[in-house]
Amino acid sequence: SLVLLKYSNVDKQDLFYKQLSWVGVGVFFILLVSFIKLEFIYRHSYKMYVSLVLLLFLTMVSGLEINYSKRWLSLGFITFQPSELGKMLFVFAIAKFLSQRSEKQYDYKFIFGIFLLTGIVFLLVLQQPDLGTSLVYFFCIFPMMYWAGVKAVDILLSISPIISFLISFLYEFGLKTDALELNEIYSVTLFSIWIILVGYLSFNRFRDKFSNYIIVFIIGANLLITTFTSIFLEKLMLSYWFNRIVAFLDPFEYRNDFAYQINSSYDAIGSGGFLGKGLGNGMLTEFKMMPIYESDFIVSALAEQFGFFGILSLIFALIYFFYWYVTYIEKCSNKFEKIILVGFGSIWFFHSFVNLCIVSGIFPVTGLPFPFLSYGGTYFLTNCIMFSIASKIISLRISN
Repeated sequence: SLVLLKYSNVDKQDLFYKQLSWVGVGVFFILLVSFIKLEFIYRHSYKMYVSLVLLLFLTMVSGLEINYSKRWLSLGFITFQPSELGKMLFVFAIAKFLSQRSEKQYDYKFIFGIFLLTGIVFLLVLQQPDLGTSLVYFFCIFPMMYWAGVKAVDILLSISPIISFLISFLYEFGLKTDALELNEIYSVTLFSIWIILVGYLSFNRFRDKFSNYIIVFIIGANLLITTFTSIFLEKLMLSYWFNRIVAFLDPFEYRNDFAYQINSSYDAIGSGGFLGKGLGNGMLTEFKMMPIYESDFIVSALAEQFGFFGILSLIFALIYFFYWYVTYIEKCSNKFEKIILVGFGSIWFFHSFVNLCIVSGIFPVTGLPFPFLSYGGTYFLTNCIMFSIASKIISLRISN
C-alpha cells in the first residue's frame, strides 16, 4: 500500500505520508487493543451498538459533506468515518445476540430481531449515501448466522423476498431501459420456478408444525414485494446509482462520463501485461488518467505496475490468509468469540472479493476499498483493531 502510494503518482505523494502516519496509529492500536479483555467486549456489546446508531444519526444531522456524501464527523483535530468503525461494533452486537441463545431457540422471531438490528444501521448508512458500506453490514450477518447454528433453509427463506425483488427488478429494468434485454417468457418462468421452490421449502420446513400462517406469509411476502419494483425503479432512475448500473452494463458507451473510471481500470490492468511496467512507471496513474486510484482502484495501479504476476501474488496471499483464518474459526470453542471471527472474516472477504470484481468490471462500482491496501485512515485503523482482536482470540482460545 505504501509503495503504491509513494510511486504511482508524483502529485499525490502527500497521500503516502498521510497513510504512513495512519500506519503508525494502526500499529499503536494493535498493541493497545491487545490489552482489552474479551469479557469487556462481551459485556458492553449492546452499548457499542447504541453508540454506533447515535454516531450514524449525528453524521446524518451534522456530518461533513465531501463529494456529495455525508459520511464523516469532525472532532476538530481529527475527521473520521463512523460507518467504518461501526462495522466492528456491529459485529460485536450481533455476535452477542446470537451467542445468548441455543440453536434450538433460533426461530423466525429471533431471525427477525437480527434483521431489525441490521436494518436500522443499513438504512442510516445507505442514506449518507454509501451503498457499498451498507451492503457490508447486510452481507456479514449471514455467515455469522450460519456458523452460529441457524439452518441454511431458514436463512434462504428469510431473504427470499429480496431475491424475488431482484428477479422482478431485472425484468422491469429491461423494460424501461435499453441497457438490458431480457425475454419476458424467461423472466416469468424464472420467477415461477423460484416461487415454487420457496413454497416447497416452506412446506417442508413447517409442515410438522401448525405454522400454515408462516408459509402463507413467506409466499405472500415474495409476491407482494414485486409490486414495489416499479416505484423503486422510478426513484432509482433519479439517483447516481442508476448511472453506475448503466455504465456497468455498457461501459464503452459511457466511457467518457459515467464509465470513465472503470474504463481507466481496464486500460491499467490490460497495459500491465504479465510482469507490469515496473514500479513508478504506471502511465495511467502518473498522468491522472485514472482518478482516485488510491482508494477503490488501487488494485488497478498494482496491476499496471506489477502485471498479472502482482495480481496473482495478491490472490494467493488472500487464499493463504483465509485458509488459516477459517481453520482457526473451526477450532474456536467459545461461541461469542467464534462468531466475532466469522464476522470479521466476512467483512474482509466481502471487501476484497467485491473490490476485485469492481476493478475488473464484474460488479458495478460501489465504492469498497481493498483491506490494508487502499488509502484511508478510518478504514485502515478499523482493520488494524479487528486484526488485533482476532489475533487475541486465536492466541488465547486456540493456539494455546
